[in-house]
Amino acid sequence: MIGIKNKVYRKSLFYAISIVVCSVLTYLFLDSGFNTKTKIYVNYENNSNIYYKVKYIDDSFDYVNMNKYASNMIDYIEVNYQYNNVLSEYVSGYYKYNVMAYLITYEEDITNSLWEREYNLVNNKIILLDENNINNIKIDDSFRINYIKYKNEIEEFINTYNIDVSGYLHIRINILEFLNFDSLEKEYADNKVISLNIPLTKDFVDIDTNNINDIDSYYEFSDKTTMNVVFILIGLFCFSLSMTFFVMVIRQFIFIYKNETEYNKLLKKILSKYDNDIVKVKRFNVSKKYNIIYVCSFDELLDVHNKIRNIIGFKELVINSRSVFFITDKDTIWVYELNSNKVN
Repeated sequence: MIGIKNKVYRKSLFYAISIVVCSVLTYLFLDSGFNTKTKIYVNYENNSNIYYKVKYIDDSFDYVNMNKYASNMIDYIEVNYQYNNVLSEYVSGYYKYNVMAYLITYEEDITNSLWEREYNLVNNKIILLDENNINNIKIDDSFRINYIKYKNEIEEFINTYNIDVSGYLHIRINILEFLNFDSLEKEYADNKVISLNIPLTKDFVDIDTNNINDIDSYYEFSDKTTMNVVFILIGLFCFSLSMTFFVMVIRQFIFIYKNETEYNKLLKKILSKYDNDIVKVKRFNVSKKYNIIYVCSFDELLDVHNKIRNIIGFKELVINSRSVFFITDKDTIWVYELNSNKVN
């Protein structure tokens, strides 16, 4: 019987491991089959240009896009900015843009500002992409920078607080695109920035521009495609295998239960019911000095236990075949032997 049980337990372990493996494979294949996604790329190229014209207080001086300008002679600066975005797909939606100015002071590190003030030079302008077959976004607009105003504010700040700082005007042209790619049924929001830095505390001004020049760029999307039938079929096959192994495990346990001997059933019953009164021992050797009394049932041994209140010792002499329960008291030992031959 013990050999059969070990074989059954080994089979059950194999089936249990197979259930886990098949269940994992079922999930992986079904998930991949129903949630197939592909990468979609929409190519685009966008660029920008900034043109500016410095107007001096004296009309006889007029310089366009020179390297240096005398700051004390500047009245205002006319800025024209152009933006172009060409896409490989037709789009709808809208885009908007505005222009912000930031008056910034610093000591030595230009990235570490001491004081800032914000100005709105151009309010949001919104353009709808409501025509057919649009794949190009264009902006061509202008604004004026009142250079004297910002230079005076910096000087007023310096004189008010009596500190030696430098200052500049940072211009940000913010472009925000909300694009619907018609053929893909996808939406995308993108933000672009064109900027200028104009010194305000130097004797000669050099204007620094930061344009956009994205060539061979792309938007990336994940798109759900049709189901992968092959993966789904493999997943269903793995699921049927896991169910088969599950049934086999149940059958193994039913087999163990039905083929469990009366000896094992009775032994389990005694050990579970009287667990607090029974102690399992490593050895059972009866010496000649003991007066041995064999009792016919465990209930008789239990009566002795209840009278003398000594623990009941237990030793399985032959696994799944023969066990002894005993109580010792002085020179007397009461023994109950559970034998598979007698039980069956």
